[in-house]
Amino acid sequence: MSVCERCGKQGLFVRISKWNLCSSCRKEIEALSEERVRLCVANLKAMESSASGEMRVRYLDRAAAAISELLPYDAFDPPVATPRPSERLQEIARMKESLASEQTSIETLLDRADEILSTLSTPLGSETRIRYALSLLDEAIQHARGGDANTLERAYRTRSRVFEQLAAIDRSAAGIQSGLAFTRSGRRHPQERASVSSADASTGGSTPNE
Repeated sequence: MSVCERCGKQGLFVRISKWNLCSSCRKEIEALSEERVRLCVANLKAMESSASGEMRVRYLDRAAAAISELLPYDAFDPPVATPRPSERLQEIARMKESLASEQTSIETLLDRADEILSTLSTPLGSETRIRYALSLLDEAIQHARGGDANTLERAYRTRSRVFEQLAAIDRSAAGIQSGLAFTRSGRRHPQERASVSSADASTGGSTPNE
């Protein structure tokens, strides 16, 4: 006599179908599977369109929680869901690891750029290091797009500081060039005056009419 493996129902008029379940239990599990898979997929789609790293992790956690309710039926053949609940959870775990690794890489780039900017003594003479910090920020921004909005905002704020430093370099360079030009001009004037004085002395101070 067939027995439902879920509820234990048995009898001559109990029909046991796939998964060795009675029709009532089979329908309940099929409905649960459809609802949990739908919720899982919806959260995965929301994660892909989210611009917040924190929210992306939350959506993944919700997707994992939804599909975890099907783990008791993971060994069913045919599968209760495709991919199987355990396989879907492994996929979600890999996505979380990828997000965490990407976020760590971006934070490392931003920390390095901040370190460079905070250790500059004077703008002039530091242009190479500043431009290196700018390259780090460009890389961080490229990776941060479509990721955590707060991290992207931090990258842009730091990038503004870089351009302020570059502007300070330009101002310093312009000031030095102006100072050098003034110094050269000041050194030339005494010579010109001496030349004029020599010319006057050679003519005895006379005029062409004399």
